[in-house]
Amino acid sequence: MDRIKKELDMKRKPGTIRRPQGEYSGKYWNEIKNFCIEVIEMDGKLEMRFQGRESEAFELAHYEDDTFTWWMPYDEIARRGRYIGDYAALYDLIKFSSSAGGGIDTLGWAWNLNLPDEIATFSAEGK
Repeated sequence: MDRIKKELDMKRKPGTIRRPQGEYSGKYWNEIKNFCIEVIEMDGKLEMRFQGRESEAFELAHYEDDTFTWWMPYDEIARRGRYIGDYAALYDLIKFSSSAGGGIDTLGWAWNLNLPDEIATFSAEGK
């Protein structure tokens, strides 16, 4: 986990700004609509929930521009029963994007540990 944190810190562009938190909120569905990531504001922070479940909630910290990280230290990952192993740092990044001139309508995530450079697109529900 330390290697991943160092890599994320090294590649990060400092000094970028993000949109107001509320613009990222919504439900984002994968292409076949069998998995969603819900993004909500909770206690002044941004949080993502796999399948909308509170038990699968993870805090999102601003990384750069419209990209956030959900990196956690080793002990927290183990406590939550998440995969512990060697994986690409891209897995810990969630990138939001928008159509030309519009609001946020997609979320990108490299979720597949076997295909670390493949970023899946999740589309915002109702946008």
